[in-house]
Amino acid sequence: MAPFDGITEATSPSSAPADDIAALSGPTGPSWWTPFLEDVRSLLDLREDWDSYGAPKIGLEASQVATHLVRMLAARLTSMPRPRVSPTARGGIELEWEQGDLVATIDIPSHASHVDVYASEGDRETEVERTSDLTPAFRTLRKIAAA
Repeated sequence: MAPFDGITEATSPSSAPADDIAALSGPTGPSWWTPFLEDVRSLLDLREDWDSYGAPKIGLEASQVATHLVRMLAARLTSMPRPRVSPTARGGIELEWEQGDLVATIDIPSHASHVDVYASEGDRETEVERTSDLTPAFRTLRKIAAA
């Protein structure tokens, strides 16, 4: 089984009420945990058309899954750096880690039913769309955390 096979736990109704912003808070972890949560929360403040091209509001489900995935990854990679958090034009959230020629990206759509994973290590690139398997990103993140 892949290290992060499946994201159904993060998207289940029992993970948090859809209207409860408290779902984004959680146990303290790495020193960057609170600033990371603030990054995610700030995306929820973006209004529709935040990019002036008609982008929808960022989905609460995407923010919950982003928080859950980063918490899960940080628990396994204790020296993992803080991800860059960006809104996507489709109402989702992109998480990205970069160290030299190592890049790991997890794109979470607004409805959070799956993720798109991208990993690059120099000339070697892996892209997996509509998946719940974070293995390619995890492998690259492990190298980023060790750098």
